[in-house]
Amino acid sequence: MVQSFEHAIQTQIKQSLKVRAVFAALWQNHNLQCSSDRMGFNPPETNTWHFPGPHLHWDINFNKPLRFATQGLIYLNDVTADGGAFSCVPGFHHQLES
Repeated sequence: MVQSFEHAIQTQIKQSLKVRAVFAALWQNHNLQCSSDRMGFNPPETNTWHFPGPHLHWDINFNKPLRFATQGLIYLNDVTADGGAFSCVPGFHHQLES
Protein backbone atom coordinates (compact mmCIF):
# COMPACT_ATOMS: atom_id res chain seq x y z
CA MET A 1 0.00 0.00 0.00
CA VAL A 2 1.19 3.47 -0.82
CA GLN A 3 0.48 6.08 1.87
CA SER A 4 -0.74 8.87 -0.37
CA PHE A 5 -3.74 10.88 0.78
CA GLU A 6 -5.49 13.49 -1.38
CA HIS A 7 -2.85 13.38 -4.09
CA ALA A 8 -3.66 15.47 -7.18
CA ILE A 9 -4.18 12.27 -9.23
CA GLN A 10 -6.67 10.95 -6.65
CA THR A 11 -8.59 14.23 -6.85
CA GLN A 12 -8.60 14.07 -10.65
CA ILE A 13 -9.95 10.50 -10.59
CA LYS A 14 -12.68 11.37 -8.07
CA GLN A 15 -13.77 14.29 -10.28
CA SER A 16 -13.89 12.18 -13.46
CA LEU A 17 -17.43 12.24 -14.86
CA LYS A 18 -17.07 8.66 -16.12
CA VAL A 19 -15.93 7.35 -12.73
CA ARG A 20 -18.68 9.30 -10.90
CA ALA A 21 -21.29 7.93 -13.33
CA VAL A 22 -20.32 4.35 -12.47
CA PHE A 23 -20.63 4.97 -8.73
CA ALA A 24 -23.88 6.91 -9.19
CA ALA A 25 -25.32 3.94 -11.08
CA LEU A 26 -24.20 1.46 -8.41
CA TRP A 27 -25.61 3.56 -5.58
CA GLN A 28 -28.60 4.76 -7.64
CA ASN A 29 -27.82 8.24 -6.36
CA HIS A 30 -25.93 11.20 -7.82
CA ASN A 31 -25.31 12.82 -4.43
CA LEU A 32 -21.95 11.14 -3.75
CA GLN A 33 -19.25 11.83 -1.21
CA CYS A 34 -15.89 10.36 -2.12
CA SER A 35 -13.11 9.38 0.21
CA SER A 36 -9.62 8.02 -0.27
CA ASP A 37 -8.08 5.81 2.34
CA ARG A 38 -4.88 5.02 0.50
CA MET A 39 -3.56 3.66 -2.75
CA GLY A 40 -2.18 0.29 -3.66
CA PHE A 41 0.50 -0.23 -6.23
CA ASN A 42 1.46 -3.46 -7.92
CA PRO A 43 4.04 -3.26 -10.69
CA PRO A 44 3.30 -5.26 -13.82
CA GLU A 45 4.21 -8.93 -13.62
CA THR A 46 7.28 -9.92 -15.58
CA ASN A 47 9.38 -13.06 -16.02
CA THR A 48 11.37 -12.04 -12.95
CA TRP A 49 8.60 -10.61 -10.71
CA HIS A 50 5.25 -12.22 -9.89
CA PHE A 51 2.53 -10.85 -7.63
CA PRO A 52 3.10 -12.44 -4.18
CA GLY A 53 -0.60 -12.53 -3.26
CA PRO A 54 -2.89 -12.95 -1.52
CA HIS A 55 -4.94 -13.89 -4.56
CA LEU A 56 -8.25 -13.70 -2.69
CA HIS A 57 -9.09 -11.42 0.22
CA TRP A 58 -12.21 -9.83 1.67
CA ASP A 59 -12.97 -6.14 1.30
CA ILE A 60 -15.91 -6.32 3.71
CA ASN A 61 -16.54 -6.25 7.43
CA PHE A 62 -18.65 -9.34 8.19
CA ASN A 63 -20.14 -7.85 11.37
CA LYS A 64 -23.94 -7.72 11.16
CA PRO A 65 -25.68 -5.97 9.61
CA LEU A 66 -23.71 -6.24 6.39
CA ARG A 67 -23.39 -2.84 4.73
CA PHE A 68 -23.23 -2.14 1.01
CA ALA A 69 -19.94 -0.50 0.09
CA THR A 70 -17.94 -0.02 -3.08
CA GLN A 71 -14.36 0.54 -4.06
CA GLY A 72 -12.76 1.68 -7.26
CA LEU A 73 -9.78 0.10 -8.95
CA ILE A 74 -8.08 2.12 -11.67
CA TYR A 75 -5.52 0.46 -13.90
CA LEU A 76 -2.71 2.51 -15.40
CA ASN A 77 -2.57 0.26 -18.46
CA ASP A 78 -4.88 -2.05 -20.36
CA VAL A 79 -5.51 -5.55 -19.04
CA THR A 80 -7.03 -8.55 -20.76
CA ALA A 81 -10.61 -9.61 -19.97
CA ASP A 82 -9.34 -12.34 -17.63
CA GLY A 83 -6.55 -10.20 -16.16
CA GLY A 84 -6.64 -7.87 -13.23
CA ALA A 85 -7.42 -8.22 -9.57
CA PHE A 86 -11.14 -9.08 -9.49
CA SER A 87 -12.00 -12.61 -8.38
CA CYS A 88 -15.51 -14.06 -8.33
CA VAL A 89 -16.72 -16.97 -6.22
CA PRO A 90 -20.01 -17.96 -7.91
CA GLY A 91 -22.87 -18.46 -5.47
CA PHE A 92 -20.99 -17.17 -2.44
CA HIS A 93 -23.65 -14.51 -1.80
CA HIS A 94 -26.07 -17.36 -1.01
CA GLN A 95 -23.79 -18.58 1.79
CA LEU A 96 -23.10 -15.36 3.73
CA GLU A 97 -25.13 -16.45 6.77
CA SER A 98 -23.15 -19.68 7.17
